[in-house]
Amino acid sequence: RDHLMHEGLFRIPGNNTNIIALKQKYDYGDTPDLSKESANDVSGLLKLYFRDLPQPLFSWDKYDDLLKAHDALSTDNGESLRKVTSTCPENRKRLMKFLFEFLHLLSLNHAVNKMKPRNIAICLAPNLIRPEVETLQSVAQDSSAVTGIIRFFIEDAARKDVRKAKAILSAEANVEKNEKFLRGIENKEMQPSHKVAHFVQPEAATNTRKGALVAPDDSLPLGWRQCNSNGKIYYYNEMKNYTQWG
Repeated sequence: RDHLMHEGLFRIPGNNTNIIALKQKYDYGDTPDLSKESANDVSGLLKLYFRDLPQPLFSWDKYDDLLKAHDALSTDNGESLRKVTSTCPENRKRLMKFLFEFLHLLSLNHAVNKMKPRNIAICLAPNLIRPEVETLQSVAQDSSAVTGIIRFFIEDAARKDVRKAKAILSAEANVEKNEKFLRGIENKEMQPSHKVAHFVQPEAATNTRKGALVAPDDSLPLGWRQCNSNGKIYYYNEMKNYTQWG
């Protein structure tokens, strides 16, 4: 994260001798101080880490599924690709989340570092997705799709932020709508015997033939229905299982 502005990160190779030396330190249990290393050496070390995993980040058994899901990308907006990753082990999903969020941050600075999502994907995709038996033919045939898959997940990290923000805003809006609705019930003019709003279990009103629920009203907040019991109007919240008399 200290080198998000570094031009050509992951594209410009580092010093291979130093990268191998750093890898050997990790292999022997040491923890080298990467803050003293060049950005290109550290990014090269990360690429080597993924390349040398016993299985790639997207394991071999996901390879064909990923290619098929990529074929559907133009029609399902990536749902098939997300479904494939949802079946991965939790430790791999956590690593994917961290990696693609970082790569998304890197791509946001493309005006300076020259690394758009597509450029990043070209550099990293072969280290993240590959078949169990890799041939020159498979590389040539699948390279465009493999790059497209990684590009999708980099860009989808941004879309997830947008979806999360929308969900939060929607939840907050619904809470506010519920609060306004309840205030409206409590503040309106009522018969003297009903001036104080109170809650009762819905069975008290709905276990009689006269206490029937009416159709949902689109003007009411989510989960609320207007009901009538013996000519008296009340409101029932199905989600919270309580009744508000008006």
